[in-house]
Amino acid sequence: MGRIKPQALLKQSKKKKAPSRISIATILLCCFIFILTVFFLYSTYKTGR
Repeated sequence: MGRIKPQALLKQSKKKKAPSRISIATILLCCFIFILTVFFLYSTYKTGR
C-alpha cells in the first residue's frame, strides 16, 4: 500500500472540479468501513484469546 498524500489528493480534486458532496461522502464511507473492519478484527482477536 502506497502512502497517500492529502495535499496531492486535494490538488487532484480541485483540478477535476468534482462535486464536493460526493467526494466527501465517499471518503467518510471508506473511513467508516475501515474503522468497522478494524473494530471487527480487534473484537475477534480479543475473543479468540
